[in-house]
Amino acid sequence: MKSSDLEKKAQAALVFLHEKAEEHAVARAQADYLESWQKVELSRLKELMQYADSDAAKTAAAMRHPDYKTALEAKKEADTNWYAVQFKREAANAVIGAWQTLCANERRLP
Repeated sequence: MKSSDLEKKAQAALVFLHEKAEEHAVARAQADYLESWQKVELSRLKELMQYADSDAAKTAAAMRHPDYKTALEAKKEADTNWYAVQFKREAANAVIGAWQTLCANERRLP
């Protein structure tokens, strides 16, 4: 395989990474935010559990609450979006890396 075979794919990968950077940043920020929100939601629900004596009992009850399950689902969705973006970015970087390697190898050949 020659670098010219991968050049168009590498160019498309660079365009993809550049044009989607903001969208990818939003996906990562949402995943990070929801991780913090999930902790806040758990704390809020634990405060509602006045009948429980121990922190462990409050935590267990809060984790069964429908609002906490909603927080978990939101986090799962944000993580799914971020991982999909991350894998696409890794694939684009792999194409660019392969093209760079082929170019370097071709320069070394007599």
